Amino acid sequence: MRGALVIVASAACLLLAAACASPYGEVSNDPSTSGKETTGASDSTDPAPSAPVAPAPIPGSGGGAGSGSGGGGGTGHPDGGSTVDAAPANPANCPAKAAGALTPWNPPPAASAACTAADITYFGQVAATQTWLGIESLMNMRNAACSACIFSHDTDPAWHAVIYSGGQGNAIVNYAACFASAPGGSQACGNAVFEWSDCYARVCDSTACGTDDAVTACYNSQGASDACAASAPFTACGGNDAYAAINNVCGSYIDTARALCASGN
Repeated sequence: MRGALVIVASAACLLLAAACASPYGEVSNDPSTSGKETTGASDSTDPAPSAPVAPAPIPGSGGGAGSGSGGGGGTGHPDGGSTVDAAPANPANCPAKAAGALTPWNPPPAASAACTAADITYFGQVAATQTWLGIESLMNMRNAACSACIFSHDTDPAWHAVIYSGGQGNAIVNYAACFASAPGGSQACGNAVFEWSDCYARVCDSTACGTDDAVTACYNSQGASDACAASAPFTACGGNDAYAAINNVCGSYIDTARALCASGN
């Protein structure tokens, strides 16, 4: 886990945090306060957003596919809290010229109706005061099938709406799964969104950039845009307008859970 969620507004898009070598990096520790959280945020007036995410490093974090912060032992909220900037480690490599090998994505299972609309509302409500492990426990008591649909682990063959990494309750929201499962979405679209986010996370490595501001600037730089241009998901998602339409219904962790687990509800 290498970064905490930060929402950054720009003229082109709203950006979701990711980490240096993680496909989405760190989620914040309280998803209810994180605003519009998308992997490649855009609205219908922005046909060509320039970057999918905006990461912020946190100290003492690890990395890996599907990683994210949730507080040690699952004791923090799903909103990682404040971050601490370090001195730039190697600004000459921020942005890096190439992303290197991208992390393979595990597609989500087929969308289901395991959760009712009320279950999804409850999921959002309890997130305001609970850790990821606390949210999962409450969801298990309310509707075990719904909870099983929402939560998964990065070692699972299918990645659900929320993905745990390691054994300490650290998790990320799997926005690419929403792009795969929402109306108009597809597995190809979800995979492309995941790869685009992973590319930016690698090109704007938080260790190389060193500070929150440097990483955010990297995500908005022409160098990062050029390095990840080949991973842009618009064609795979059916074009700029189709991408924007899907993005408009994949704007939060609640939307992601709804798309995967409350189909038709």
